[in-house]
Amino acid sequence: MTNEEFQRIVLEKLSNLESDVGGLKTDVGSLKSDLGSLKEGQKGIRKELRFVWDDLKRIDRRLEKQESKIKQVLP
Repeated sequence: MTNEEFQRIVLEKLSNLESDVGGLKTDVGSLKSDLGSLKEGQKGIRKELRFVWDDLKRIDRRLEKQESKIKQVLP
């Protein structure tokens, strides 16, 4: 193998490597964006769960009041 052939092969491999690294950078950027979206989604889900939990506590208090009234009527 001549020096020129070796240089051509090395340059070709480096070019392919640069292309692969560029693709990886794009993929990492997409992953970061997706993770950001997931975090925002989690915040929304947590907020909704808090609302549901508050509603359940309110329903539980109302049921306790009704049970109390029923116990007064039915000894």
